[in-house]
Amino acid sequence: MQRQPLPSRQSNYLDITASFVLQEVERQLEQLPQRVQSYIRPDQVTILTLDHLPPLDPPARCSSSDKVWQYQDQLIKHKLRAQVAKAVQQALVTVRYTVFMRLPKQEKILYLESWLEDYDALAVSIGVSAL
Repeated sequence: MQRQPLPSRQSNYLDITASFVLQEVERQLEQLPQRVQSYIRPDQVTILTLDHLPPLDPPARCSSSDKVWQYQDQLIKHKLRAQVAKAVQQALVTVRYTVFMRLPKQEKILYLESWLEDYDALAVSIGVSAL
């Protein structure tokens, strides 16, 4: 799946939060089976995630000075990392469910097979017996 490159820092309207969230979305998507990845649009997950995060202070969407940029960058990477990761996980669950509900029956079967493989791998990795 071809993904758009992240916007550069020189962009006049780069949203620092959105850039960091998109990186986290891509990181978590890479951990999913390829078949599941093909159903999910990263922009949908990013938008849902951003809806559940607090705004940065001062506002992130501006032509920031270097000091404001550095402050916001450090705030996101160090203080909000766990919150962003959790919000991305929740958004992925929502998008996966929405995608699943819209699939035809045969595609749902393939999707569930991928989900069970994902579940089994997770259970093994944390030391819990799978179904």
